[in-house]
Amino acid sequence: MIGYFTPILYDFKRSFIRLSTLLLLIIFIVSGIGLVYLVYVNISQYRPLIDIIAIAIDTNNTCLFTGIVFDIKGELIDNVNIVFKIRNEIKYSIVVSKYFEYSDKKICEILREAPMIELRSSIGVNDRVPGVSNPIYVNGSYIGIYYMVGYAGRIPEYSAITIPIRQGFQSKDIESSIREGDYEILVMYRVLFLERFRARAIFLGVDFSREDFKLNIKLYCLFKQSSSVNEGELYEIGVLSDVRYLIKDIDLKSGFNYIVIRVVKNSIVLESQSIPISVTYTLEAQSINLLTSNIGLALFEQFFPIVFIYLAYTLLAKPRSTGALEFVLARPITKWNIYITRYLAGVLTALVSTTVFLLVMNLSYLILFGITLDLYSNILIFIGLIGTLIVFYTLCYMIASSLRSGQYLAISITLYILFALLWSVIVVFITFTTGPPDFERLIENSYRLSYFNPLSPIDWAQYYVQKHYGVELIPLTSGVDIDKILNPYLVIITPLLWISICFTIGYIVFKKTVLTS
Repeated sequence: MIGYFTPILYDFKRSFIRLSTLLLLIIFIVSGIGLVYLVYVNISQYRPLIDIIAIAIDTNNTCLFTGIVFDIKGELIDNVNIVFKIRNEIKYSIVVSKYFEYSDKKICEILREAPMIELRSSIGVNDRVPGVSNPIYVNGSYIGIYYMVGYAGRIPEYSAITIPIRQGFQSKDIESSIREGDYEILVMYRVLFLERFRARAIFLGVDFSREDFKLNIKLYCLFKQSSSVNEGELYEIGVLSDVRYLIKDIDLKSGFNYIVIRVVKNSIVLESQSIPISVTYTLEAQSINLLTSNIGLALFEQFFPIVFIYLAYTLLAKPRSTGALEFVLARPITKWNIYITRYLAGVLTALVSTTVFLLVMNLSYLILFGITLDLYSNILIFIGLIGTLIVFYTLCYMIASSLRSGQYLAISITLYILFALLWSVIVVFITFTTGPPDFERLIENSYRLSYFNPLSPIDWAQYYVQKHYGVELIPLTSGVDIDKILNPYLVIITPLLWISICFTIGYIVFKKTVLTS
């Protein structure tokens, strides 16, 4: 038995323990860790641990500053110090808790000068460093404050002290039966991703209507987008009436694309607007998404297949060209022994390389970020990487069995460029030439055509890992149901078909090839 594996181990040593293979493996590991670290630092820096939704209403007599402060999971928090800075100089500060109403003319005076807002609390950087004071500098992309001049009876004038909150709704009179100025509604909100299939929606509503014209603001999620964004399955979140703010957990299993806001008086809908949903991912969710995305695996999955072009060349194509296989066949050995031994040496190289890569990456994640993927996710990614490398190696090995050095390199490199670099262009071309050029069809076609790409197994594995954690981005943003396109049985069968067909064709051709002079 040991003697049977000796030739395989010998060829494995020749393929794996060579400078090119080891050097590229080290480069991809270091680059992967570096990319993940840079992105993690970036999202850590700009993902606020403390957030705010607020509005400042400036009148001749006073300035009303009202809103809510909450943490990265949407929980209202106490004792948040809001610091107003102009040219890095502190001009004013207040301490607020949860839902607040603060009246001070000084606030509106400062807001007119477009200050930088800084939120401070004793929230730690992460769960590993609790209780550490962490000042949060919030720029226009992350703070939600409207500065409004005048209210109650006139269309407001907005002065953007920062870029306004990314999700906002401002309603005014649109019904001919309602006199202009009868009602004025402002609704601001965040949707925070919490965990698998669950998000938290946070709403702040301000009603500037006349005292005798009280309204209800009904909030919905819109499921199953149709041709009109106001059609589909509505799920009621809640009502803003006497309650100025609302925090509600939302089930994401069905996915949703819009927040629907309806202004209602006496059960009559005066106005209905649908706003495209934008989910804010918390640092924890972003970290998991980062570890399961292409960022850390990108260089390895994109360029390590080049190693297997070279391995198929050195193990089969080159020996055929130089006549080295004639010398091997002079011994009591068959073509099958040569074919299977050198093929298994390449497969073993893929197994060992992927194992080393994932072990080092996971250890680095644990040391640098304090988090790593669970066993199930690591197994899926391992299978995806192994499947990608072995399928592509088998394809190259098949070509090497029938062609000599120059022809083999030309065809294998062309196929690599086609599948690794030009495939997305092909998908876009097919999408735009076979129907309307919309994003949903592009996503659907990319998954449908992936069965014909030997480098696709890792993409499938990443999707199922992200689905396992509930951090897949496409279903939340495009409305495409990937599960209806990506058949799990085909995901398993397709790589096996690639391997078995290419291996069999390669051996049949190799067996019929005359190697001796």
